Amino acid sequence: MINNSLIENISVPLQEPFSYSLIPVIISAIISVLGIIAIVVLYIKKHPKKAKIVIRETTVNERNQIKLKYIQRLNQLLQMVSSGQMAPKIAYQSLSMCIREFVYEMTGIEAQKYTLQDIKQLRLPILEMLISEYYVPEFSMSAEGDIQQSIEKTRRIIEQWM
Repeated sequence: MINNSLIENISVPLQEPFSYSLIPVIISAIISVLGIIAIVVLYIKKHPKKAKIVIRETTVNERNQIKLKYIQRLNQLLQMVSSGQMAPKIAYQSLSMCIREFVYEMTGIEAQKYTLQDIKQLRLPILEMLISEYYVPEFSMSAEGDIQQSIEKTRRIIEQWM
């Protein structure tokens, strides 16, 4: 304990305690909060919540009708290609849409709206293999595939689809 009389005898006046400005503290806090928000937003964008894909069940009769419908479409496509009424590039585009619509009718998965990368994430290896085969001739300016072989491969896959 300091004696009161001693304090009164000090000739130098004491200063108030030093206080820091709050502005740098507030600015640092705002920057930190914005940084955390940016990290969270980037994480959410990079890892979007994947919607669970529900595969629709079809009866044997429905499956057979759908298969017949798409095999007939493939026959028409093959006939148009063979007669020269359709260019191979256009035929590949039609073939791609045909198999995508087939998958949609069989499973309810909207494959006609998906890119190749989206299809890879579906884990349907047969569809991925077919679409990968169609991609180069479908989008390339000069590359041509064997459209008749691709149609036959697609027909076999449709016939064997469970």
